[in-house]
Amino acid sequence: MLSLLQKELADIFPAPIRGASLVRELSCSVTRYAWPLESKHSVEISNHYRRALRANPRLYNDTILLARGWGIRLGQFRAEFFQTDFASYLYWRKHASEDRRVVNCSPAAIIISQDEQFLLATTSSLEGNSTKLCLPGGMPEPRDMQGSRLDLQDTLFRELAEELGVAKSQVSLLPGWYIVAGTSWIVVLKPMKCSIDAHVLSIQIRKYIARQRNPELIDVLFRPLSSDWGNTIVRH
Repeated sequence: MLSLLQKELADIFPAPIRGASLVRELSCSVTRYAWPLESKHSVEISNHYRRALRANPRLYNDTILLARGWGIRLGQFRAEFFQTDFASYLYWRKHASEDRRVVNCSPAAIIISQDEQFLLATTSSLEGNSTKLCLPGGMPEPRDMQGSRLDLQDTLFRELAEELGVAKSQVSLLPGWYIVAGTSWIVVLKPMKCSIDAHVLSIQIRKYIARQRNPELIDVLFRPLSSDWGNTIVRH
């Protein structure tokens, strides 16, 4: 599976990919945690965020969730999250060696159109000076919590609606989740089928993006689903 992911999505995930696994279900929780990085580097975090904001005025210092413990056992992915702010995340992102126990764990969708193509998007880098390919999805936020439980599927549906204008009713979920792990990041991939073909879906999404004042994504494109990739995702 790892070699297949590297082949199909080499330009999506930052290298190196450390591992990839297929699981049946997720179990994620949120606990209170005083992140030492926030107190130890408060001045550096503030200065770094001011510089980042000058480069990209669209940044917003909202509350987000990062993971600090995760594992896979008996087909279940488990992770423990904590709340922090986006400014601290940006600083940690550049200095991840400060705390290697923490990872950015976010869900993303593999949306497969009726004519067997999968969706990719282009977005601006956080620095605001380049674009990159990505799968639709995003970081979990406190509004995705139900008490101490975090539902990454809810996060994903929220992001699809916000980024693409794709409603939950337009897709059907396929079994399983793909856990793709790097050095300081984990992407939790959910495959799903859309009932319309790639051309029609791209028109719908582009119209939605054009109506947004500050769209999160720039454009979308589709790639054909290779036979190996399709067999793995759709018929595993």
